[in-house]
Amino acid sequence: MRTTIFAAAAAAAVAVIATTTFADAAPKAAGTTTTIKTTMNLTAVTNVDADRNGGPSAGDFELFSEVHHSASGAVVGNGTAVCFETDGAGKQFTCSGETDFGASQLQEAFRFFPASNTFRAAILGGTGKYQGAYGEMTGTWLDAKESKASVVFTIKIP
Repeated sequence: MRTTIFAAAAAAAVAVIATTTFADAAPKAAGTTTTIKTTMNLTAVTNVDADRNGGPSAGDFELFSEVHHSASGAVVGNGTAVCFETDGAGKQFTCSGETDFGASQLQEAFRFFPASNTFRAAILGGTGKYQGAYGEMTGTWLDAKESKASVVFTIKIP
């Protein structure tokens, strides 16, 4: 009898664990999605030749500062990014950045290809009303100098 009770209890525990595991693996219910469209202007770009060899090499990096404007031209945010050269030829960078929309910030990560006229970043999280955020930031350069871009933030909050 004791073995039967133990076996029943063990079976119940396995069922609870399996149910909990499957429930955790299921997609989360949809939350809210916010879309912010801006025109981004780079305000500063600093190139750092990390190994001081005078040419592109893996580990060199660039620091960016930007301001985001609404369609009416009002400043709605600002941000920074740092991009590390990964290919040694100045054609591929891995970047992380942040965008500040007043009391709330977004954290982003992305690969950057200077030869491309578009870019895409993953939104990895945020603060304030964007706490727990995920989604993406996409952009299209509006000039050949890559100093002005049309940007869309698609922000999902669970």
